[in-house]
Amino acid sequence: MSSNHIKTALHRLFRFTIALMIASTILIFHTQVSLAHLAFDPYIYSGSAIKDPINIIFVVNGTLSNSTWEIGYHFGWTDQGGSTLQFKEHSVTENMQAQRASACLACNRYHNRFNQGNDSGGSFWGTWTMVPVHHDVLRWCGHIADTFDGARDYIISGMVATHSWGYYYLGNSAATQQCDGSWIAGDGWAKYVSI
Repeated sequence: MSSNHIKTALHRLFRFTIALMIASTILIFHTQVSLAHLAFDPYIYSGSAIKDPINIIFVVNGTLSNSTWEIGYHFGWTDQGGSTLQFKEHSVTENMQAQRASACLACNRYHNRFNQGNDSGGSFWGTWTMVPVHHDVLRWCGHIADTFDGARDYIISGMVATHSWGYYYLGNSAATQQCDGSWIAGDGWAKYVSI
């Protein structure tokens, strides 16, 4: 190979490397800008008391109706009742917009609540709905959550074959006290599901 061929190959490699670096920088910047649109509290509340961590976010076409439909389609869950809890987004507190459960109010069950985001999540998130999901166990005082992460992972396992998904760190790992005095915490990670 002549020295001219080597120089030409090195110039092409250099240009390709620069182009790849620029494209990566644009992608990282774009993702950071897109993520900045999500301004919500990572927990749901009963009054001022933290109840559950938000651990699922339906994205892209994650309207409230699409999100509840997906849960019904993949798992057969319906509105089986439960207490009304509050979401906080952009410092505004609002009641949940829907809930779904795997079984009756007086049963052990998986249970989630829904609240559609009040703004666009940009091109990465699109329309999005936040969903805290947990598994309930019936006790003398009512339901207690015995897992947040296991319930989140159950949802993902039932949707992974037909939906893309990923991790999103919210840091919402504070333990919450249940009505029987026990404490439960999540790992601080949400999983987003594209629908």
